[in-house]
Amino acid sequence: MSQPIRAQRSFFRALLLASLLVAPSIGACDFLDVTDQVPLTSDSADYAVLFIGSSYLGYNELTWMFEQLAFSVQRPVFVREQIVYGASLNYHSGTTLTEAAIESYDWDFVVLQGSSYRAGYPELLVDSILPALRVLKSKIDENHSATRIVYMMGWAFEDGIEFEDGSTDTFEEMQQKIYDNTLAWADSLGLIVAPVGWAWQELLQDKTQLHYLHSADYSHPNVRGSYLSACVFVATMFGRSLNTVTYYAGIPDTTAHELQQVASRVVLDNLELWNAAPVGAALWDTSQQF
Repeated sequence: MSQPIRAQRSFFRALLLASLLVAPSIGACDFLDVTDQVPLTSDSADYAVLFIGSSYLGYNELTWMFEQLAFSVQRPVFVREQIVYGASLNYHSGTTLTEAAIESYDWDFVVLQGSSYRAGYPELLVDSILPALRVLKSKIDENHSATRIVYMMGWAFEDGIEFEDGSTDTFEEMQQKIYDNTLAWADSLGLIVAPVGWAWQELLQDKTQLHYLHSADYSHPNVRGSYLSACVFVATMFGRSLNTVTYYAGIPDTTAHELQQVASRVVLDNLELWNAAPVGAALWDTSQQF
């Protein structure tokens, strides 16, 4: 890696570590003002979903994409967010704001999104994901024992951690570590896995374009990345193929179809692996292949 690129990545890395280690400074997000279907209320939806996480869920209105996609496969959802930029799951496990969000409704699903760096390299940071998952699971179960808890498998940094002096892990190597730890934690706690990072890896195997799913910081998602992630969430929770969905979030239809197909295949071909028990009968539509 050239020195200018390493210096740029080191700068982005410093910003990322700062967001991991300091107290979050941006409050929780809720619905954003967009022009598609209006947000559903709890009385007009079939399922209620709470997302808990950080900027990785906040970028590009990901939860709004999820709501639109779920509606498109006849699964109307009531969605709320407890998203705090820079927050770890350790932060969420100890704040009354997140506890209040959990206790505010009998959720059908609660999504937990943690740091990809922590998931790949838990030994390098003091506040590990696993203890936070245990605390949050206890709070969610106590609020409503029927809630399905979905842990998001994160995606690796676009260049792994090669930018760090002395580090050689590529995107694929970092993703494998995230994958291994995610499945181990999910099996030990009985969590459903939304294999977002695994879908990213599959798609990126055939892509050479820089920042195809990542944003310019090599870490956060761009619009395609957020859309692919939202597709994975829908397939995981509801067992529905997205191959015929016509909501594209402004993405060209051919590209959106490819993202839909990859998400559907990664999830629905391996439901047992992800501990997934979708509500309603699973439907894997293979009529569109890309």
